[in-house]
Amino acid sequence: MKKIMGKTKDSRENIAIRLLKFMQFAFLGESFREKDLQSEFGVDVRTIQRDLKALRAYGFEFETKNGVTHANCVGGGFLDTCSLSLARNLGISEIFPSFGSEEITDLLNGVYKIDAKFDKFAPNSTLKRDFEEICYAIKNHNILNFTYSGKERTAKPYAFIFRLGVWYVLCDEMGVLKTFTFEKISNLDVLEQTFSPEIKKLAQIKENKNHWFSSSPINARLRVDNTALAYLGRKKFFITQNFIDKNDKFAILAVTAAFEDEILNFAKLYLPYVKIIEPPNLQSKFEKILQDYLKNGGNL
Repeated sequence: MKKIMGKTKDSRENIAIRLLKFMQFAFLGESFREKDLQSEFGVDVRTIQRDLKALRAYGFEFETKNGVTHANCVGGGFLDTCSLSLARNLGISEIFPSFGSEEITDLLNGVYKIDAKFDKFAPNSTLKRDFEEICYAIKNHNILNFTYSGKERTAKPYAFIFRLGVWYVLCDEMGVLKTFTFEKISNLDVLEQTFSPEIKKLAQIKENKNHWFSSSPINARLRVDNTALAYLGRKKFFITQNFIDKNDKFAILAVTAAFEDEILNFAKLYLPYVKIIEPPNLQSKFEKILQDYLKNGGNL
């Protein structure tokens, strides 16, 4: 893993996440407060203003009055071409099985919820087909049937989520919003039956900045190396997170997560700066993942 301090690949990804957020605001004609995004992204006002200045050259408009910035975009074809170029330059396009004008439109429309850690999409034809079919179902509100964790599921898809290097599908299953790891979905079937997205759930998705949903969240404690505090301390990764103790080498981060995978993926992404302290069985599971990684020649 590359060093996470300073100007590394991660800083490029953080820029991409911020610019994508502003592009979505402009495409949808929405407004935002710069101070809210400073807190969300862990940056200062100059960084936000620099991002907006860069996007204006790509056909995006931002006008601030009384602390509220109104976003818009102009020049449809020009915008489409520039957005594609920008997404490719930032590395966003690499996480998709294929990337063109349709994907950039879906991206700006909010079909995909993108967070951090851009890895190339695995070259697997079945995954590519399933990805495209789920995307179709999200846009056209088709109900899905699939197998997950050994169970047959019927769910209403709302969005794709890309978080900490992993794709998830956000669905309404039996009236409850849940995230399903995309690569663990099998026997996918897109039904002709459609559904009407619920306004309440759409609002819930929009308000949830982390895009994690669970009816039984998990509490954990993580040991974080002090050299990583400046970076990890200014971003929100979990439903809740608080540093509860610190010495000259480490800090203890208490978190509430939606799923085990959320914590495991975080630990994988920021290895060796993070270690799971509690619950102990989760650290054991993580160590098993690392052992398998070494056994399989470095493929997590």
